[in-house]
Amino acid sequence: MVLGRMSIVTGGPDGKHQRSSKDRQCPSCFIRMSTVDYAYDSGIQINRCDNCAGVWLDQGQLESIACYRTGSPAVNALAQAQAKSLGAQNRWNFFQDAVRSKSASGAVAMLCIAIAFYARGPEVAFRSFAFALLPLVCIWFSDGLGNLTGVSLGLGRPTVTHATPGVLIALAGWILLLCRFIVAMLLW
Repeated sequence: MVLGRMSIVTGGPDGKHQRSSKDRQCPSCFIRMSTVDYAYDSGIQINRCDNCAGVWLDQGQLESIACYRTGSPAVNALAQAQAKSLGAQNRWNFFQDAVRSKSASGAVAMLCIAIAFYARGPEVAFRSFAFALLPLVCIWFSDGLGNLTGVSLGLGRPTVTHATPGVLIALAGWILLLCRFIVAMLLW
């Protein structure tokens, strides 16, 4: 119930309108009410009776509370933009985590070794294991390998002068790891 309208109807115990929040009395039990914040950051102060636990609003406060609860169009637009930005960042983080996944790359390498063992025997399985080491190192230690600079790749070749993003090293590792499957698919 709105206090401004209530005080006009009842007028308080002495019949006069009560304007000051300190002097406001509860329309139900006529005890002086206390002023409390509606919510921590709303800026809306409502009147509460400590005796009967009634909550009374001034004129316009109900609309202010409704506006606070639903948010303004500017705040809603800002929240949607931030959610969109966070969603894109979360997708990128998921992709980076998936590319650097030790368990997924280890499982794929073990699958390659198991297929080689059952199809061709232990000698081919050992070669598959040796072939899988470089890709696994690239995937598992992608950030460390990406930060290496000053490395010369041979006589007369240029040196690495800038750090490489770890996600690119991990992608190269996955390509090396899966190249046997890619070649088998192309040849089959």
